[in-house]
Amino acid sequence: MDIYGSYLDYMKSLGYDPDNPEKTGFYEFNYDWRQDNRVHADELATLVSKVKQEHPKDKIIIMAHSMGGLVTRSYALKHPDYTNNIEAFVFMATPQRGSPRAYQGIALEGYSFGNGFMSTQTGKQIFANMPAAYQLLPSYPFITDVTDSSAPKKLSLDDVYLNDEAFTQYIPNKELVKDAMKFHDELGSQAPPGVPSINIMGVAIPKTLVAIDVTKRGGANDKIIAMMPQFDPAGRIENEGGDGTVPLLSAGLGGATSFYVQAEHGSVPGNPQTQQILGQILNGVTPAQGQRLDVVTGVIKLRLNSHSTLHVYDSDGNHVGLNQTGLIDEEIPNSEFMAFGGAQYILLPNTQNSYSPYKVKILGESKGTFTLETEVIAGGKYTRSTYTDIPIDNKVNATLDLSGGAPSPVMNLSGGQRVTPQVQSAPAPSSETLGSTPAQRIPTSLTQTSLLTVLFPMSSDLKDIVQEAIAKPQETSSTLPSKILDQPMLLLIPSAIWLAIALILGLLLRSGKLSLLIAILVLVAAAYFTTAPNLGSANLDTVTLLLKTAPLLPAIIIGAPVGGFIGRRFRGSKSKQSKEQPKT
Repeated sequence: MDIYGSYLDYMKSLGYDPDNPEKTGFYEFNYDWRQDNRVHADELATLVSKVKQEHPKDKIIIMAHSMGGLVTRSYALKHPDYTNNIEAFVFMATPQRGSPRAYQGIALEGYSFGNGFMSTQTGKQIFANMPAAYQLLPSYPFITDVTDSSAPKKLSLDDVYLNDEAFTQYIPNKELVKDAMKFHDELGSQAPPGVPSINIMGVAIPKTLVAIDVTKRGGANDKIIAMMPQFDPAGRIENEGGDGTVPLLSAGLGGATSFYVQAEHGSVPGNPQTQQILGQILNGVTPAQGQRLDVVTGVIKLRLNSHSTLHVYDSDGNHVGLNQTGLIDEEIPNSEFMAFGGAQYILLPNTQNSYSPYKVKILGESKGTFTLETEVIAGGKYTRSTYTDIPIDNKVNATLDLSGGAPSPVMNLSGGQRVTPQVQSAPAPSSETLGSTPAQRIPTSLTQTSLLTVLFPMSSDLKDIVQEAIAKPQETSSTLPSKILDQPMLLLIPSAIWLAIALILGLLLRSGKLSLLIAILVLVAAAYFTTAPNLGSANLDTVTLLLKTAPLLPAIIIGAPVGGFIGRRFRGSKSKQSKEQPKT
């Protein structure tokens, strides 16, 4: 897996070469991801001291991905003098509050973390006594007991990790759990103070495990429980998904400037949106206000409860499910297979307005029954179909064809029987519901253009309004003027500034035409230098440049001639007074 290849190639294109750190100023920090993150915090402090010795006049920007962000925060906690050396912290896809994937890997069926050459059970054996793995456990309540559906109960971390035997029986190392809880208490929920922190988070990946439900519990002497994972958007929509590994609700960091990119966990550093942000930070330029994400709401989720096996094939024959060697195939891009709590799950990408061509196969292994549940989001509609208690044995297979454009197809059994599901439908969640939050600006202490950005303080908000009009012209054409008029401050402040600038130029030059020309040139130059880092990357960036100039032209056109007129009158009045002054 080449997680950092694209990221390193991008850094090299900017002149930062890890093979020549003394000359280019780009240093790699490698660490043993099995050990306690506190150990690596001290090692990072050693590297920071080395870099400062080689570059005494420069400050350092630390860019950290995934667990590296926890190492970075631990470094700042243990070495409070970091403010003397650090210019900024950049976190990418960091599980600031842990991830349910770690609980899956340690306590349940195991997790391969995307490694196709390692089974989930092998992953579980590796993580059992690994301090860093425990420090990835969620530090927020993430399990809900729904055995009584009328009174669901959110379980505390103490119950899940320490007190309730129904859960603690799954934790192989209790001391590491206690230490991990202490580690997160030490880090807290806020970014390191004193220097800017930028937090880049991956979102809009439907296969993100965001929570776990307990669906069945035994009696006092029977602590075996059944669990069910919850995903987005087919699960708990209010949790807003995440990057496939880290839920968005865990990725946030108080006091940091947040950016959102549509990318999976390992792909966040190599994502073009991420690289654009990093490039602007390194150049000391404030990145433009990020546009709202187009959240992919098309998704298909399958859940099978039985001793059968679940398989999916696309039109090219790509397979998702367990293969003959017992390893997991996830050959369909952005798909996922999971065995969890006695059930098998498959998540598949789906187009937003139609139904992707998939064939579902259920292979019987022994005599009994199975229940299959499908959830489809497409065409603005959410559909759940349930096939309940279907008889099956090692000679009977079941198939579904999802390519016919219907979210609830009839199931065909190999014996010739046909099964019609129970169907529930509802409107699909919108991208607004899924939390497509716009990016924010990096603090001006990181920029070289903070003075110029004052000249356009509200242009990013105006850009959001116009962007919506571009995306939905028919829906917003009649409301666009009223939206702008309803927010007069969008234009009032910059217009007042440029009116004053034009007036002053007119007064000084005593020429309306000349001052108007100079004022326009200054306006365009200022707009260009605060937009230039984004030019050419998207059509919307050209819109940004136009939005910074066009709405302000009326203020200049009025201010320059008025200033020139007043300047000439003032000069003429002064000259007349001079001529009328009696000689002595």
